[in-house]
Amino acid sequence: MSSSVQRRPIRGALAGFLLGLGATLMVILYDVPIPGDLVLIGFVVLGLLVGLFGPARAPKGGEGGSAT
Repeated sequence: MSSSVQRRPIRGALAGFLLGLGATLMVILYDVPIPGDLVLIGFVVLGLLVGLFGPARAPKGGEGGSAT
């Protein structure tokens, strides 16, 4: 079996979308002069990049782990 690292860009984009929704709500509530759609798009792009290039978890199932 291959022990390649599995990236999850869709999960990162979804997490960025949810975080962006919260940040957009804060922008709207506190009347910050930043467009809310730019905040949302920025967080989605940031989440996508973290999903692609961020640190990955170790594979499940004991492959590549220590034998104790």
